[in-house]
Parts: sequence; structure tokens; C-alpha cells
Amino acid sequence: MWRQVGWALGVFFVMGAWGTASAQTAPPAPIAPPTAGASGSVAQPPPTAPPVAASECFPHCRTSYTCYQAQCISLCNPPCAEGQSCTSVGECVPAAAAPPIVSSPPPPPPPVAPLPASPALPRAAVPAWSSEPSALRDAGTFVLVGHLGVELFGAGHREDELCDTGDCQSASSVEFSDKSPVVLGVDGLFHATRGLRLGLGYWLVPYSAMGAEPNRGTTFHIGSEHALNAIIEGLAPLRPNLALALRVHAGPRLLITGGDLAQSLDSFLSACSRMPVDHCEADKGPFFGGQAGTAVGLLFGSRVRARLDLAVERYFVQAGERRLSDGPLTFSSTVTNFGTRFWALAGIEL
Repeated sequence: MWRQVGWALGVFFVMGAWGTASAQTAPPAPIAPPTAGASGSVAQPPPTAPPVAASECFPHCRTSYTCYQAQCISLCNPPCAEGQSCTSVGECVPAAAAPPIVSSPPPPPPPVAPLPASPALPRAAVPAWSSEPSALRDAGTFVLVGHLGVELFGAGHREDELCDTGDCQSASSVEFSDKSPVVLGVDGLFHATRGLRLGLGYWLVPYSAMGAEPNRGTTFHIGSEHALNAIIEGLAPLRPNLALALRVHAGPRLLITGGDLAQSLDSFLSACSRMPVDHCEADKGPFFGGQAGTAVGLLFGSRVRARLDLAVERYFVQAGERRLSDGPLTFSSTVTNFGTRFWALAGIEL
């Protein structure tokens, strides 16, 4: 029994010592007495506000506005009057003093890629005349051409036709060499296209002559010849300032008698007047005929051009008529010349 009492006392002393040590280690904090208000009631501490989210407005409010209860309201209270604006510090200032709204410049347009250049043709592939169209003039252009030519060669024959009271027949044909030394001409040509020209030309043989058989060296002057030609001429460019010309022409021809032929007709009238006949007549013209020819030439230059041509023409023209009447009988003789001439021509184009 005493043994149990001893154990109980030992436990009691041990527990008492532990409680004393705990009291010394952490003494309890003093409790402040409540403060009495004016009415004698005790004032309670203010309640702690719940935490607010960092931002309740989404998206964020713009300048001079703030977020309150999930709404954007002006920082200026009361609101600014008309003509004023609220600043970011909550002050009302005139609207003109408000900072301007700077808009960002529009983005520059995207660069335009340059178009690929067309490949240049090789120099050899471009025709030489295409760089300078001086050899061929534009359609609608009028050109004036002057010619001076010398005869290279000419020959022909003369046909005499005899008529006896209405019954006509060829009496003789005589060969002759043509002795016409020069020809003068002027053409007016119109470009129907760049390479085709149409026009009219006047050619003059001022001294038309022949050398009759058997002595062809003797020159027999028959007068002057005037020819009116319709012309068709084509051009082919060879170089920038050089072109080939091909032409044909044709038209009427007029012979005005003169020289030896006029004297021969006068001699016939003089001899016939001494004959025992009733009437003598000699027709001195002018006499009509015609011609046709062709030419090939070269044109040089650009604006004022020189040209060289070789031409050949075939012509015919009447060269006198004699009539003799004796009672009911009538005799007449008509002479017609047929010939071919080759000309070398030099000229200028304006």
C-alpha cells in the first residue's frame, strides 16, 4: 500500500514540475479591456474588406477612365462640362488642350515587282531599213520627180500607106536608127502605200530624129515629141537610204512637126502645085500616137533623193500625110514611125 502511495506522490511531483516549466516558457498575452463608446457601448473593430481582383474590367479602360464595380467610369467627378475633356489625372481641361490622338501611319504599299523586260532582238535579226524609214515614205506622201536622160540605143521602121480612091495598102517599110539624143521628164507620184506609188508624168523629146537607110549616119529631124504617161511604180528597200524602183508607164504621144519633116512637106506642096492636078494637100500635124515602157532604178538619200534609171519604151506616131486629087481620083500617102528607145536617166526627187 505504502508503495502505491509513494508512486502516486512521485507522479504528482513530476507533473507539477512540468507545468511550472511550461508556464515560464510561454506566458499568455494580456487581453486588452474593451473601450466604451459615447453611449457606453463597446466599439467593435471594422470588418476586413474582401480582396478585390486585380482588374474587373475587360478590356482595360482607356485613358481618363477607371474601373469601378466592373464598369469604366470617368476619373473626373463631377463630369467635365461641354467643350472640356478629362485628363489621365482626373482634371478637366479645354478640349483643345487634350493630347491629340496619334494614329499610326498606314503601312507602306508592297513593292511592285517590275515587269520582265522583253528580250531585245539581235541586231542582225532587225532589217537594216527598219531603223530609218527614209527609203520608203508614208502613205499619202506626194513626190515630185525630175528626169534628164540620154539615149543609149534606138531603132525603128517607117511604114508608108498608099490609098487610091479609098483602097489603101502598105506600100513600103523602111528601117531606121533612132537619133533622138535626150529626153526631159517630170513626174508627180502619190504614195498609195509605203512601197507603191501612182502618178502622171510628162516627157519631152525636144529633138526627134532618125537616120534613114541606106545612109543611117544622116540625121533626119522630124520635130519634137510630147508624151503623157500614167505611172505605176513599186519600191523595195535595200538599205536605210537606198531603194530599188520598178515602174511601168503608158500613155498618148504627140508629134509636132519641124525641121527636115516640115521642109519635106513644104517641098511636096511646091512640086504638086506645078503638076496638072486639081488639088494638093500636106498635113503638117500635130500627129498623135502612143507609147508604153518600163524602167528599173535606184533611189539614194533620205529627204531629197537622187535616182538613176534604165528605161526602155516602145512608141508609134504618125509622121506626115500627103493627098493629091485629080478629078474623081484621090491619092494619099500616110507615114507612121514605129520605134524602140533605150534611155539612161538621172533625176532628183523632192
